[in-house]
Amino acid sequence: MKNTQTHFSKISRVFCQLSIATSLTMLGLASVQASSSNSGAEYQQQETIVEAKKMLEAKSFESARSILLTLTKQGNAEAFGLLGEMYWFGDGTAVDMKTAETYFKQGAAKADAKSQGFLNLIAQREARKGEISFYTNEAVDPKFRYLDNKCVTPEYGINSYAYNQKLNTIWRKCYREFQSAIQQAKEKDQVVVPEDLLQILTEDEIKKVEANNRKIADLILENMDKSKAEIEQAFVAWADTRRNELRNSIGEKMGAPIQLIEPIKTVK
Repeated sequence: MKNTQTHFSKISRVFCQLSIATSLTMLGLASVQASSSNSGAEYQQQETIVEAKKMLEAKSFESARSILLTLTKQGNAEAFGLLGEMYWFGDGTAVDMKTAETYFKQGAAKADAKSQGFLNLIAQREARKGEISFYTNEAVDPKFRYLDNKCVTPEYGINSYAYNQKLNTIWRKCYREFQSAIQQAKEKDQVVVPEDLLQILTEDEIKKVEANNRKIADLILENMDKSKAEIEQAFVAWADTRRNELRNSIGEKMGAPIQLIEPIKTVK
């Protein structure tokens, strides 16, 4: 990767925090506080939380984790979120997203805003796991299609031949635009992963993307070609089932295969 390329792996935590902040705003949780009570026990816990945060900033992770574990046993909501965040990012420990999620669920049950934000992030990742697998080249779902939410897939049904040709023209125009954009990005060694997806990737996932940018571009182009072939096959199959009806309108001879007409290219 070129030196001028942004190293997203260095700012993945910032992306994650931005995503969580957005989630909290949408959920109306940014100002949620566990309790306004100012009992002696709670005051002591708050003082200890402050101490744990200072240790986290100083990267004294073992000491911070020890304090946070003690606080979770006392039922402190914020401690669950901070402890979960340590496991999420691998601060002083191996990355363990399952353990992190367990802590976030416990914190969210006690109205901890950070925990709620991370659970929303986890939900986003689950909803887009097909994309994540595709871009990180891990256990790619064979049904995943890059263009699915970018170009409107034609649905032929009982439409006329002319109308379906129009649908194909629109889809193929969209296809060519994305094809050109991806090819240009590959030539310039630019990141081809959508920014909103980058915001929910882990640091390790972003490193994989960064290291395999050209390969990802090739995978996208290959995936787009699969979509193109499927669209064309679906159109021909639809037309073949209505050959008698279509023969007079499009001048096809009985028994001849119906071909997908290439849309006229606009000269710019």
